[in-house]
Amino acid sequence: MSTFYKILLPILLLATTASAQRNFRDGYIVNAKGDTARGAIDYQNWERNPTVIRFKDASGKVSDQTPANTKAFSVAQAGLYRTFTANISNDVIRPGRAENRLDSVKRPATIFLKLLQTGKNLDLYEYIDKNRPHFITVEKKTGRPLELTYHFFYFNAVESRINGYRNDLIDYAQTYKVYNERFLAQVQQANYEAADMIAMVNIINGVASSKEAVFDQVKAQAKAEKRKAVKSIDEGSSKVDIELFAGATMNVGNYSFTGFNDLAVDPKAVSTLLPQLGFGVDFTRDPNVARLVVRVEVSAFSGQLKAESANALKTVDMFNISLRPQLTYNLYIKDPIKVFISSGFIFGLSNISNMKYSVVNPKYNVINGQQDLFDKYVGIPIRAGVLINRRVEIYGGYILPSDIENAGALSYNATLSFVQAGVNYHFGKR
Repeated sequence: MSTFYKILLPILLLATTASAQRNFRDGYIVNAKGDTARGAIDYQNWERNPTVIRFKDASGKVSDQTPANTKAFSVAQAGLYRTFTANISNDVIRPGRAENRLDSVKRPATIFLKLLQTGKNLDLYEYIDKNRPHFITVEKKTGRPLELTYHFFYFNAVESRINGYRNDLIDYAQTYKVYNERFLAQVQQANYEAADMIAMVNIINGVASSKEAVFDQVKAQAKAEKRKAVKSIDEGSSKVDIELFAGATMNVGNYSFTGFNDLAVDPKAVSTLLPQLGFGVDFTRDPNVARLVVRVEVSAFSGQLKAESANALKTVDMFNISLRPQLTYNLYIKDPIKVFISSGFIFGLSNISNMKYSVVNPKYNVINGQQDLFDKYVGIPIRAGVLINRRVEIYGGYILPSDIENAGALSYNATLSFVQAGVNYHFGKR
């Protein structure tokens, strides 16, 4: 296997798993009974309103929360979400993807709404789904959610809009006696976007406001949240959990040849059992719920390698010690089980002894002294397994073929690969 691909494989694993790393922040939930529970919420920089969140309580237990069992939740630097059942539009309003007809149908949905602004008369919420953003008002006196109406569509290939939210806001202004010519001028210029909606709701709530002032407010809040998020990451990065483990592995080795060598002619399937012992340390932000784990492992095995073909036989004793940095990604986490995959590098150092080579009627001119094995090699391990009760780890794996012998002038190559099965025991508090 080329050095390029050996380096590329773990990088790809890191790229695909790092984006899914858990990001627990301080927060709380209000359950269906109205009880508040404080803990941490896995915040994933939601571009859309979440349909389910992961909540970790004070004991470390993680549970899924949905609008069906949660009245509200709040996440540090991410805001407050409340559960409502509201009639929601389903049309796509993005130019180029909108339909060639008006779709004004609204369907009831029980969803998490993000609070944008609160006041004495109205609260303003935002809901973003796969189709569009929605702005929803809730009157304090009724508690009834109302989606502010907006539709975008094509009619005879011409862009068309229905800005019904302006009439909705005018109705509110008249109800709460803040309607005047200035309000009318402002609402007629208001776009269906967060800053404009906040500005108009502020006026209805009796707070002097303007679009520019709201923009400044939103920018200031965004900067503050960014500073808090960076501080949270910096502070959290020092809180790394360290977990020791030790275990045993049975390697089934495959020592094989290619090129101009008698061992590559009609090779026989020979499996070599190589028992291995190892120990190491896992680094993670939170061993209860972390998806990504950095592992450093030291291991050693000893045994006899064997390669055989129709007319040749080679054996060699090998003692190997290796350093194995790896990344582990937990695909599934639910007490008491974790299901994981992992990959990384193997930097091996070998002691080779007692090499024996015999051949009958050789086809190629290769003698014993011309077959020197490498004492150093780099490998790529791939593992999958389960961790039970955070104590017992059971896994299977494969180590991709690594070059351990090469005679360039003689044009042949030998590689060593392994199929593995093993068990580790994790130490520490639970």
